[in-house]
Amino acid sequence: MSEPLKQLPSPTWLGDSMVVKLQDVLTPDMAARLSESVRMAGYETDAPGRDITACSRARQAAQAEITAALMDHSGFLSSVLPHSVTPPSFEISSDGDRLTRQMSKVPQCHPETGAPFRPDMAAMLFLSDPADYEGGELQLSGRFAQAGYRLPAGHMLIFAPGSFRRMAPVVSGNRLACFFWMQSLVGDSAARRTLYELDRAIQSLTAERGRKDDQVGRLTAIYHQLIRRWAEA
Repeated sequence: MSEPLKQLPSPTWLGDSMVVKLQDVLTPDMAARLSESVRMAGYETDAPGRDITACSRARQAAQAEITAALMDHSGFLSSVLPHSVTPPSFEISSDGDRLTRQMSKVPQCHPETGAPFRPDMAAMLFLSDPADYEGGELQLSGRFAQAGYRLPAGHMLIFAPGSFRRMAPVVSGNRLACFFWMQSLVGDSAARRTLYELDRAIQSLTAERGRKDDQVGRLTAIYHQLIRRWAEA
C-alpha cells in the first residue's frame, strides 16, 4: 500500500499577508545536532588556535543540510514554489540582547551565484526548543494585525517580506534560528496564495478518492496549467 498523503498546513493571515507554519522541516535530533555544530563553528572563530577554514566548512555543511531538508518538504515546495533560496543566515540571541526592529538586509542578488534575486518570501527556521529560552519571539505585523511566534525546534515560519519583523529580547537562555529569503517561480503573491489553496484542496480530495480519480486528475492539470501561466522565473 502507498503511504497516506501528508496534508498541507492551513495558512494563517496577518491582514492580507499569508503566514505558513511548517512542522518537522528538521527532526528534533537533526535540529539539536545542527544547532551544536553551528554554535561550535560560528561564534568562537576568534578564539586562539581556532581553525577558521574548518569553521566555515562546518557552517556550509549545516547550510547545505538545511537547504536539502527544505527541498524535501512538501509544505515548503507547495507554499513557496521555489526558484532559488539564499543560504541560511544563522542568528543567536542570548540574555539581554537588544530588540532588533528591522529585517535583515534584503538581497538584490543571490549571495552565491550573483544572479538577480527577487525576495518574494522570507522564512525563519527555529533550531532551539522554546523550553531552552524565554522571550525571543519572532514578531510580525500586517494590516490591522500582529502576532508573535515561538516554534518548536525544527519547525519553520514562512511569511511575506513586507510583514514588519523584529525579534523580541531573550530574557533568559539562548535561542538559535536561521533566516533566509526565497524567490518563487510565481512572483504575484495573490496567485501564489491561490495555487497553495488549490494544492491543499487537491491533496484533501486525493486522500478521499485516490490519485486515479477523474476530478483529482482534472484539478491537478488545472494546477499545473496555472503555474505555467503565472510563472515569471
